[in-house]
Amino acid sequence: MQRLIGVLQRPATPDPAFAPQAPDPAVSGARQRLFSIGQATPTPLLACIEVLEQALGRTAEKPWLPLQPGGSCRPPPPTQHCWRPGAAPAADAGA
Repeated sequence: MQRLIGVLQRPATPDPAFAPQAPDPAVSGARQRLFSIGQATPTPLLACIEVLEQALGRTAEKPWLPLQPGGSCRPPPPTQHCWRPGAAPAADAGA
């Protein structure tokens, strides 16, 4: 979770090397960046919120809502098949 704090301490700026005619996923002209702070390790959302609360020195307001239509309390299906080209989907991927 320390990666999250590190990212927050370095605000994103447009990369002058970005060329829209030949886009490169490693650079962007946007003022925002998307980071995979978990590096393929699932991290509970509330754990991320707690780290942010500690770093900011304040408690987040968390208005708990009922489960929304289409929502699920079940964990997501395994994604190992996504990492092997041509692999068949996992048996429970649609569950």
